[in-house]
Amino acid sequence: MDTGTVEDNTSVEESENEMKVNRLRTFVALVTLEVLEKTGAVECFEELKWVKHTKRLVNKTVEGLPAGIVLDVSPKKVATAAITELQEKLGEKLQVLLLVEDQDVEVACDSHAVSGPDVGKEEEDIEPEETQANADWVQRTDP
Repeated sequence: MDTGTVEDNTSVEESENEMKVNRLRTFVALVTLEVLEKTGAVECFEELKWVKHTKRLVNKTVEGLPAGIVLDVSPKKVATAAITELQEKLGEKLQVLLLVEDQDVEVACDSHAVSGPDVGKEEEDIEPEETQANADWVQRTDP
């Protein structure tokens, strides 16, 4: 029995699935960057920090999407819709919550069905001064 064809088909399917995931991640990254830019969140941190935040947001967003989703709209339209929905839910704190690295806040956002930063971040990866800076900024902007 020739198993070469079965193995070839499996590798083709795996490669197609990988391409779909990569396309989805690229789309989500474009949407995420658009949201961060439109909300002014990019301007709050130096480049290395917002790149790190973007990666976390992309990972969290992709994690929450259904498998096999196909998107046929522009990232700008999705970003605009996402900002509108998030502003309704979060109000003026949207910019801060997009960049927050505090696991307690992230868990709270998740429990309210709001896409947020990656909850899976290891505790030792959290920099205490960043968490405190985020808390201070939230406190200063809280009406």
